[in-house]
Amino acid sequence: MSKHTPQKVRHHSDVSRISLESSIEQLSNKIGAIHKRRIAIEHQIINTTTGISNLRNFIKLNQLENQEKQLVTRLEQLKYSQSLLTPKRNIPYREQDEFDEWKVAENEMKALEAEKALSKIRQTRQSKENNKEMDR
Repeated sequence: MSKHTPQKVRHHSDVSRISLESSIEQLSNKIGAIHKRRIAIEHQIINTTTGISNLRNFIKLNQLENQEKQLVTRLEQLKYSQSLLTPKRNIPYREQDEFDEWKVAENEMKALEAEKALSKIRQTRQSKENNKEMDR
């Protein structure tokens, strides 16, 4: 446990994360059940020849599709909330900080040098093409 995060706050985030996970699981199960019902109704529509029964089935199918869309939207919102609660990486504390500024600066310089070299190569190619066109 970190020195900076009080135990209650950490416990609260764990409870929130667990609650979100169970909500996501419940919504996924509901979406699966609705999907199964939709498939069953689609089979009924295919097998039924009477118009009134098919009309009722189409209405049920439309309602289930709307329910499924709403649940999928809610599921995406919950997954986004869960992603906000989940730490992206383990960030060390200041006294344990292993971040090497010199290495980062060195890598940035290498990237800049590579960009310059690439632009020189492009300029050289362009000038060669221009010279060829001028010779014609």
